[in-house]
Amino acid sequence: AEVGLDRRFPEIEQQEAFLKDTLTLAYELGRSVSLHCVQEDGRMLSLLRSLQPNLPVLLWHGYTGSWETAQEAAKLGVILSYGSRLFGSKLAREGDRLATLPYALETDFQMGDYSQILWTQIDNFSKLSGCSHDELIRNNDEIRTILTHNTATR
Repeated sequence: AEVGLDRRFPEIEQQEAFLKDTLTLAYELGRSVSLHCVQEDGRMLSLLRSLQPNLPVLLWHGYTGSWETAQEAAKLGVILSYGSRLFGSKLAREGDRLATLPYALETDFQMGDYSQILWTQIDNFSKLSGCSHDELIRNNDEIRTILTHNTATR
């Protein structure tokens, strides 16, 4: 599941309070969190900064924001997750720089042949970033380990 901030829905202050509580609990329990963010990148970064250094491991789901925001998120330890929407976004112009920040590839599972969807994503990102298929698979394996092998801090 994901938790985050989404401008399409009302009561952004309540969303932010819930997100803050969730991040605090995840940190205490040593759990990772998948962030959802729609048109609230600045607010998201501000909240994450306010919780430093007590942030859990974070994955920013379906990231397609600006390069500058990506860099700021990475400084906070956030792993950016690139899905198929990346290729139609302005962020795709960054090409090989995308692989210089902590990242994962996601498929955001769709109906159909999952294996084919996954390999299409790997192939497309390989062409964009200049990374080999083996490098991308190894990176995703390493990120999966980070996301699933946390320990409680207390």
